[in-house]
Amino acid sequence: YGLEAAYAEAVRKVQARAATGEKIRVLFLVNMPSMFPGKALMGMLREDPRFEVSLYVIPEVRFGKEEMLREYRLSTETLRKEFPFARQAVEFDDNGEPCHVERPVDESDIVCYPSPYDVSYSVYNPFYAASKGILSIHLNYSYFRSKYDRFIYQLDNYNNFWKVFLECSDNLSEYREYGRCGGLNAVVTGCSKLDRL
Repeated sequence: YGLEAAYAEAVRKVQARAATGEKIRVLFLVNMPSMFPGKALMGMLREDPRFEVSLYVIPEVRFGKEEMLREYRLSTETLRKEFPFARQAVEFDDNGEPCHVERPVDESDIVCYPSPYDVSYSVYNPFYAASKGILSIHLNYSYFRSKYDRFIYQLDNYNNFWKVFLECSDNLSEYREYGRCGGLNAVVTGCSKLDRL
């Protein structure tokens, strides 16, 4: 873990921005619409004048170029239907090579990541924000329910998020036991995908 001082400084910066009436810049990164548990949170923040909210679609690079380009196009089309303000983080040339890479994390106060895995280019993965002391948050994209989730609790990214929001106290107990940071960055909020129910 070891990022407490960097995150404490980032919190102070956000509080200073808020105290002077500046908007808090919150970025949501999404690689697949099905892995976007932050929809409800994003909607609430967009209605609050204290926040400036942006949504970027990031390419999922783990499954090869052809699949990445197909999924990236599909994800962008799907998300823009619901959220016309969604932007693509990367532009690709005709050969499927990146020709322009946006860096919205650098201009953000808080970044909500879609996954604890390194799913995209390094500037869109959780360690990037952590290394810069930018406040990073994560909502699980599905309800943690198996022994495999203990592996996720041990991931560097999971332990390096500023805050992770968990579904219930059982998840917190598991994270405290299996996470390397002892669950110090966890908050029990319920499962965000169930909010509409």
